[in-house]
Amino acid sequence: MNEEIFGGLKTAVERGETLQQVMMSFYNAGYKKEDIEESARALQVQIMQKKGGVPIKTSQEKEMSKQVVSKYEQKPSGSAIKKSQKILLIFLFFILFILLGGLSILLIFKDESISFLKNLFN
Repeated sequence: MNEEIFGGLKTAVERGETLQQVMMSFYNAGYKKEDIEESARALQVQIMQKKGGVPIKTSQEKEMSKQVVSKYEQKPSGSAIKKSQKILLIFLFFILFILLGGLSILLIFKDESISFLKNLFN
C-alpha cells in the first residue's frame, strides 16, 4: 500500500470529500490505478474498524464495494461539457442571426446603402 496515497485519501475524506472524487484526483495526477484502489480499500477497512468492527460481507456486498472503488476511472457524464457546448452554440447562432439580418437589410436597401456609404466617405 502506498502511504502517500493512503494519507491523502484519509485527509480528503475527513474534510468531507467523497472517496470517489479523491481517487479520481489521484488518478488524474498520474498515480497508478492499482495503488489508488489498494489504498482506498485499506482506508475503507480502517473506517469500518472505527465504526465498531469489520462486518462480514456477503459476496454481493464485496462486489458492490469493488464497483464503487473502481468507478472513479470512468469519465464524468459530461453534463458540464454539454452545458458549455449549448451556450457556445446559442452564442454562434445569435451572431449568425445578426450577420444574416444585416446582410438582408443591406440587400433590401441596396441603393440607399450605397448612397449612404458614398456620402460618408466624400
